[in-house]
Amino acid sequence: MNVSLTHLCCLCLQALVVENESQTRMNANNLSIVFGPNLYEQKVGESIDPIMAIKYSKIINEFTKSALEWRMQSGASK
Repeated sequence: MNVSLTHLCCLCLQALVVENESQTRMNANNLSIVFGPNLYEQKVGESIDPIMAIKYSKIINEFTKSALEWRMQSGASK
């Protein structure tokens, strides 16, 4: 399966979770914190400055949150 298609499917599933926030207690921000780090790939044996890792995490989490909010606005979970 194509990686982009996989991410799109994940966004649809995450949108369903956010739609049921009253039961799941998960909003777009919470899901971006949980799933965002999975989008960041560090090569084996590569060391990274901890400050840069925090900056990358913040950028990736913001992107994930924006993508999920876009998905929610487009009505893709329906």
